[in-house]
Amino acid sequence: MAVLKQEVDSDDVLKSFAIWNGQLEVTKGASILYYFDRTDGAPSAWSLALVSKPPSSRLGAWPTVAKVLSEAVRIWRPLLATVDTRNYAGVFPDRPGVGWMIYLPTILTEQHVPEARALVGVLDENNQQMGTIVVSVVDEPFSASDPEHVRVANAIEVRLVDQDLLPRYADL
Repeated sequence: MAVLKQEVDSDDVLKSFAIWNGQLEVTKGASILYYFDRTDGAPSAWSLALVSKPPSSRLGAWPTVAKVLSEAVRIWRPLLATVDTRNYAGVFPDRPGVGWMIYLPTILTEQHVPEARALVGVLDENNQQMGTIVVSVVDEPFSASDPEHVRVANAIEVRLVDQDLLPRYADL
């Protein structure tokens, strides 16, 4: 972390852009973050964090949230994108957590991630699959306070790391 901080401090280039709706009330807060670090100027990561009281989601059920994520990925083409709650901490401190769902620019199948509750292919403008959204919970919105939700998200993270499919923050 100290090495990364030193590298970032020495560079005046825009690294991130965040939008927060300014709401402090638990059921109204939301933020979107874009991380720019690639030489081509494209975002390396995109994150949507929502705060809702379980078991609700202001975006709706998981298919609707996956559509939002899919559209964001088509527009900004990040190296990864996540949708989770602000209080979810993944297994690996040097890698992003899966949370409710994560997009990776890789074609994944059930054989790659049997722990996933759903896999959603993301298609580009030519109808070619450009990546996959891995969903950890489908029967209700993800909650970091639900031990089963956390167990599934953690298991997905471990599986992805075992296959070298979950990048380290330093590689984004």
